[in-house]
Amino acid sequence: MKTLLARLFDCGDDACCFSFLKGRARHFYADDGNAGHLRLRSEPDLDSPGSNSPMVRRSRTWSASQFTKNFRHLQRMMSSPKRLKADELDFGQLSLHDRATSIMDLWKIRGQYRPITAFYDFERKLGEGAFGSVAKWRIKGSQQQVAVKRIKWRAIWHGFFRNRAAEKAIRKELKLLLVLDNPFIIKFREWFEDLFKGIFFVMELCSGPSLQSILEDVCRQPEVSRRSFLPKLRRHFREVTYAISYLHGMDPPVVHRDLKPENILLADATEHSTARLIDFGLASLKTDQEEHLAVGTMVFMAPETFTDVKAQLDQQTDIWALGVIFTWIVTALELGSLQHPCLEPEDGEEFNVRWIDLYNAFRDRVPWNRALIASYPTVGSILDKVLVYQPSARCGAAAILQDPWMSVSDPAISASAELLERGSLLYNLRTFGELTNLEKKIVSLVADHAPDAKLELLRRTFRAFDTSKQGVLDVSELIEGFRRHDVDISEDLIRDLFDSVDIDHNHVISYQEWLAATIGPGILDSEAALGACFRRLDPEANGVITRDDLIRAVGEEGADEVFAIDEDSFFAADNISYEEFKVMAQKIGAKRASTTIKTRQSRSMVVDDARLRARAEAERGARPKRNSAFAVA
Repeated sequence: MKTLLARLFDCGDDACCFSFLKGRARHFYADDGNAGHLRLRSEPDLDSPGSNSPMVRRSRTWSASQFTKNFRHLQRMMSSPKRLKADELDFGQLSLHDRATSIMDLWKIRGQYRPITAFYDFERKLGEGAFGSVAKWRIKGSQQQVAVKRIKWRAIWHGFFRNRAAEKAIRKELKLLLVLDNPFIIKFREWFEDLFKGIFFVMELCSGPSLQSILEDVCRQPEVSRRSFLPKLRRHFREVTYAISYLHGMDPPVVHRDLKPENILLADATEHSTARLIDFGLASLKTDQEEHLAVGTMVFMAPETFTDVKAQLDQQTDIWALGVIFTWIVTALELGSLQHPCLEPEDGEEFNVRWIDLYNAFRDRVPWNRALIASYPTVGSILDKVLVYQPSARCGAAAILQDPWMSVSDPAISASAELLERGSLLYNLRTFGELTNLEKKIVSLVADHAPDAKLELLRRTFRAFDTSKQGVLDVSELIEGFRRHDVDISEDLIRDLFDSVDIDHNHVISYQEWLAATIGPGILDSEAALGACFRRLDPEANGVITRDDLIRAVGEEGADEVFAIDEDSFFAADNISYEEFKVMAQKIGAKRASTTIKTRQSRSMVVDDARLRARAEAERGARPKRNSAFAVA
């Protein structure tokens, strides 16, 4: 040990040792020549003779700087944990989409080497847990805010000992955040790994309240006012169920394992805000054989977690939690309190539930209490399929969405009909296929940061086309979606459109790909979305986009589109400023708009001809075909 310390601090002999107190070296000891005796080596007396000699000054100056340097090296060596390197993440069967690959590339450039404070400014803490905290940060040079989840290294490391279970859980959460792509799941932006401060997950900021806060507010309302919250609560439950259906439809299925109203946030505080499912710290894959321990919040845990220690905990545990959340919604409207479905009102209110009461109810297989929903008997069909003690007999999330009660006031059908009637959906799909790889990348990044208000119709249309409720579209669903709305378009053309939109070539259209292909050119004028896109293409925050930046984003071919070495090259410099980038975006928007105008002009000619044919058929007693104008090829 003495030899190690002597080498670290460049001491002259092995008799030198150190005493550390609170992370700092306080005293120096040296052998005074007498066996078994050590004396304190103090600073030279500046008033003594010879204290100002060059040797003393040189020795005093060297010892301070060298000690600081070597002590920091020792501190790093002793406290540095193994990083969560991206190339060490094993995604298994989970497929990586283009957005996830982009985030991983961003980490390799800055998240792996630079601190989060180089790109974001801390504003205030939002909450704190056992292993870390969640805070609000702001992007430097912008007004855009994000939520940052910080995980302290002590969650993984206890001194020199690594908590491998905690490390595995954090890696799994990171993998899931990277691959998830759903309109009702929190968006993951990037992550940083600080040598001393921990891991930082950067996500979109949900400024709205949680579903828990909304339910508590409903309970405080008088009875006559509570019923007015029914459409809003039905909509949010539909959104969460759709997110769960997407998770369970992945390959392999993802089990959240901690579904509760507190983990459901609204994107903002507006009336028509959408829900976001958060906190995947306890989530697992169905293929994880070791994930058999009961975790989560007790009130929402399934019966098998209480009565069978060997039970296989899969996606059916999430379905039971959905049933309890749904019961809370109904009892908040009906009784003004949050009641567990299998307990008496005095024993099952909100979180004031005892473990023994739940165990006894589940052991005796007490049926759910129908008296709790006396004023809402139609919801009983959902609870009958969900609150089932046999896990294999519970219905899936997709079946819940198919229930007639869930379809009431669902705007998805009307939204898709509106977009198809306008013709803008088909126009944008066709235009997207004509864009270059770089232009597709820009449109995709802009769509990823577009405000919710501009995505409302597209989001609802995506759900309307997704008849399987898996959160992705295959080619048959796209064909059936156009057929269902009587859009007269050839199947071959639909397949061509599908192939052009499927950027990842995984034979399905993800939600992000759908947005990029269907969003209108107007969003390219959004200053906030353009700024976010520019920052993603400028990962080192230099204020310009270089050729290397574009090569990382779209390859050399895409970079050559901008930095071509010829007389007609648009940019003479080796980089692109933000103003030049805005010109590029305007050109892309004009390209889509001009194509749209041409298509609309051809459509108007067909519309007139179609109306004449329809009028002639009507006079002969034949029924005309709706939207025949979409026969434009």
